[in-house]
Amino acid sequence: MNKKRSDLLIDGQMCPPSKGQYYPLYSPVDGELVAEAADASQADVDRAAAAAREAFYSEWKFYGVEQKRALFLRLKEVLHAMAEELAAAKVQPQGGVGIPPLVERIIDYYAAKLDDGVGTLIEHNDQRTNYLCKEPLGVVAMLTFDRDDEALSLANDTDYGLISSVWTQNSERQRYFIRRLEMGIVVINSASMLSHRTPWGGFKQSGIGRRYGEMGLEPFFEYKTVWIT
Repeated sequence: MNKKRSDLLIDGQMCPPSKGQYYPLYSPVDGELVAEAADASQADVDRAAAAAREAFYSEWKFYGVEQKRALFLRLKEVLHAMAEELAAAKVQPQGGVGIPPLVERIIDYYAAKLDDGVGTLIEHNDQRTNYLCKEPLGVVAMLTFDRDDEALSLANDTDYGLISSVWTQNSERQRYFIRRLEMGIVVINSASMLSHRTPWGGFKQSGIGRRYGEMGLEPFFEYKTVWIT
């Protein structure tokens, strides 16, 4: 693999880091130096953030659907043109030519969503629609129900289970949902609560194990069993 020095991409231009510092990148296979990456300073980060805000509010926000779609397609073209370089950057046992499938799916997903418009109400009767399952940015889902058991079924019908928020002053309804929600965290009459004294974690695809609280300390302990006869 050719050794390469990578600069920063800011405001559409490649530029060296303001402090002129780079850090080495080594191959996880044989430890060989494969590249030097720009070490961004706080000034570089601030400049990149300002450029991103400017690009969104002065350009992207006012582009039409076809203009945005063309830019998404251009992004794919650029990534495909860099396919061999991207493949070489992977850990060799996981190698393979082509851009990562997940990256391509994400680009295609958001390009397809352009047809749905912005700031509109989209009605769906399907609980498994992408607007709920994929959780795209900027989308707020609202589901209606007539009974508590129906609301519970809708809430639990997901592959995830990190945190839920229940709003009711009825203590019986609070206990009903607390006992039955398949969530690692249930918050009553608030959007979210967090304390280092209590465990943080979820059910199903929302992770394994817990952070914080006594359970969060568990992975840092070693246990020794001693038998004396």
